[in-house]
Amino acid sequence: MSERAEGAIADTGEAIQRQINKVEETTDQVVAFIRERPIIAVLLAAGIGYLLGRIAC
Repeated sequence: MSERAEGAIADTGEAIQRQINKVEETTDQVVAFIRERPIIAVLLAAGIGYLLGRIAC
């Protein structure tokens, strides 16, 4: 494999790892929000579900 291709693969791997880290951080933030404000989280989920149901039908 050429050096250019190996570099591209390495860059892609690093970009993927950065995205994985962002997803993990976002997941942690969502979990923290739900634990801190469970009632608001449930109401928010119900509202989003209602709106998606109205759009789908």
